[in-house]
Amino acid sequence: MVRLDSEPRVNSVAKGSGSDLKAGSEVSIQAKSSQSGDLIATQIVLFAPGSNRSEAESGPDNAQLVATIKKTDAFPEGPVLTIVDKDRDRKITIGPDTAIWIARAARITDIKVGSAVTMTAVKQEDGSLQALRATVGPTGAGNPPL
Repeated sequence: MVRLDSEPRVNSVAKGSGSDLKAGSEVSIQAKSSQSGDLIATQIVLFAPGSNRSEAESGPDNAQLVATIKKTDAFPEGPVLTIVDKDRDRKITIGPDTAIWIARAARITDIKVGSAVTMTAVKQEDGSLQALRATVGPTGAGNPPL
């Protein structure tokens, strides 16, 4: 059982596109290294103003980056974001299969029957889970990103 006694931090997400990514935007990026060592985004979550931004720190293996977009450029291999990550600039290529989501602030009441929901929670002494954070995606979204 998941308990929703207090108001967890909730975002709703909708599909976005590369044109939504602008300088100054806060993002969470999942990336993988290409054979040349460049980073290619597999998923990007753009945090709209007022949304509940992820508290995660960038990981040491480049799998998860939490950063601010410094600039965007167009290249033949695809759009490239320059991001500021831990006080240094990094370049991330956006491939044709990169999933782009826009996160906006939401409320627990936005969760409806049939909604795709991803949550983080802590286990309580009685075995129930207390939700701390939730992301509500569109129906059929699978597992929306946190």
